[in-house]
Amino acid sequence: MGLIHYCRQKCPAVPLVRADLTDLVRSNLLWILTGLLVVLVLANWAADPTMIDASSQSFLLVLLQFTHWLPLFAIVIGYDAVVRLRESGRVRLLLGQPTTRRSLVIQAFLARVIAFLAVLSAAILVVLVLVVTQTGSVGVLEFVAGVGSVALYGLAWLGATVGVSAMAASGRQVIGVMLIAYTLLLALWEPFVARVLALAVTGSGELGGLIEFADPAVVTYAEGATWFLYAFRLGPAEAFTGTVFYSYEVLQAVVSGSSVAVPHGPNLFGVGVLLAWLALPLLVGSWWFQRVDLE
Repeated sequence: MGLIHYCRQKCPAVPLVRADLTDLVRSNLLWILTGLLVVLVLANWAADPTMIDASSQSFLLVLLQFTHWLPLFAIVIGYDAVVRLRESGRVRLLLGQPTTRRSLVIQAFLARVIAFLAVLSAAILVVLVLVVTQTGSVGVLEFVAGVGSVALYGLAWLGATVGVSAMAASGRQVIGVMLIAYTLLLALWEPFVARVLALAVTGSGELGGLIEFADPAVVTYAEGATWFLYAFRLGPAEAFTGTVFYSYEVLQAVVSGSSVAVPHGPNLFGVGVLLAWLALPLLVGSWWFQRVDLE
């Protein structure tokens, strides 16, 4: 938790960030989440040691295991970021100081970002050790692309959660809304939502002719009907999968001076989707929080 300790020392001008981080550390929540995420990584590796092989993108492939876990961790870390201030009555005390409601939302988000990145860093370190142990090394570009994509994906869910927290009247409401979003955007995206999209456009709910869900490379290289490649990436998980490999391809092309082999359009759209999931709920939540009656 060195990152949290450092930020607590460097945040005297943002008292809510410092106080929030102190509360999180004292509650032991971050230690529990860090341990749980590390255990999940190790358990997944123990269940399938072949997931790490000598392929050139083994680190990126292993990071895909975070697709379904990370949103849940982001929800747990961020769900009470703002609503806790309302439930405890602390928000009125804070607003009595030289600050604004928008500033409170921003500070609450920053505190949870630091906490989330601290938890994620421990798990990434374990993944790195496992991959290096079995393959011998991880390329710098592969590491940067993978870690950047995972962080963006997790922060997208965290931003959405904190945004909902700024609009909700209780922590239960936040958890309920975010679990519904999780179910629709991950658990039901392929078997239901994506098929409804296909049915609306093509008249058929069959996806086989549109895209092969089991192969991340197909997502990245955008093989399929153009409309579906964009609609497919409206789901954060699919946007994340494409971003992981696309960012690696782009970094390789920049360093080597070669051209990018993968199409930019759908993949950049996927990056935009993740940024939108991060920013838009925060903006709406901040706008709502500035106007809601706190009495």
